[in-house]
Amino acid sequence: MYMHVDMDAFFVSCETASRPYLKERPVVVATGHPKKGVVASASYKARKFGIKSGMPLYIAKSILPDIYIIQGNITKYAAISENVMNTLKKFAKDVEVASIDEAFMDITYYKNDPILLAKTIKKEIKRLYKLPLTIGIGPSKVVAKVICKKSKPDGIGMVKKEEVIDFMGSIKVQEIPGIGKKSAEILTKNGISTGRDLQNADTEYLQKLFGIRGIWFKRLAMGKDAGYFLTPYKDIIKSIGHSETLPYPTRDKEILMSYLLYLSIKVSKRAYRLKKMGRGISLHLRFSDFSSINKQKQISTYLYRYEDIYMAAKWLFNHIPIKKPIRLVGVTIHNLIPLDTHAELFSNKSTSDLLYNIYQKYGDFSVMPLSLLNINKLPKSIPPKVR
Repeated sequence: MYMHVDMDAFFVSCETASRPYLKERPVVVATGHPKKGVVASASYKARKFGIKSGMPLYIAKSILPDIYIIQGNITKYAAISENVMNTLKKFAKDVEVASIDEAFMDITYYKNDPILLAKTIKKEIKRLYKLPLTIGIGPSKVVAKVICKKSKPDGIGMVKKEEVIDFMGSIKVQEIPGIGKKSAEILTKNGISTGRDLQNADTEYLQKLFGIRGIWFKRLAMGKDAGYFLTPYKDIIKSIGHSETLPYPTRDKEILMSYLLYLSIKVSKRAYRLKKMGRGISLHLRFSDFSSINKQKQISTYLYRYEDIYMAAKWLFNHIPIKKPIRLVGVTIHNLIPLDTHAELFSNKSTSDLLYNIYQKYGDFSVMPLSLLNINKLPKSIPPKVR
């Protein structure tokens, strides 16, 4: 038995938690330039007017001129997310964080009523953070995710084992997580438009259309986990990376170095949490014309501390000819091994160790290197949510 926990309009909810007077108004959190940005998150009241994530801000304003706009702060949302996920881990041993605002909880060994547990979790999250959330419960992750979406906002939904076939058979193929838009279009063109159609479809025919994914699609329609639902995130992680879209394209090296440092700290903190370190590093740059370049390097020692990650990323940056303004920067470490394997490398305390201890107690970026003030003055840019 699994729970899928999904925070409702997460970015907006993070903002309205401290400004309750906004809860009755249509609100959006915006990313990018104040005049040329896009909607990163919309409140449910705003969604009723057709405003949604990814919509250009000027269109949202044309639909609803008096809509309340808040410039997003991804650093704040990431810190709140981490606190929420840590709270969830108090209720289950196995919590798989799926994104900044959602997680799967394995409650197979929970002996009492799972609905009661869901109510307890919702009450605790609201007490601590004043954030609404929806919980779906089912005998597989895919079922829990589907019923969670159907129970939004601020609800609880549950599908029992004996109800799975009928429940999954009643939905459209595009509503099944793991089946993308193009795959759903191909299925529909071939007369497979519902979960029931997919349940009854010939397996060999599905394999001809999609290969191994055809088998996965049928399993998903049967309410069985397949594809990325099968393997916990912690077991398949092969790299650790973060990227950031700049508020506007720039060639200003001082600003770009600040972003490199910021991303290096983010990567290092995540490596610290996952107890990993890497032997390779890659730098991804996207330019103003949407062309991009990736450069990578193998390192003689393992990367874990932000100082080392930053120096390696800076070396890569200095070996890339910058002829156009940059709009996105990404830093990734790869060739990972467990941190404990070479723990002796980190026996001496560094600035990284001190920062992580502070962040754990007071929140991310509660203190920071002075050079990060270069990006603190700029509007924060929020990466799009991946589904």
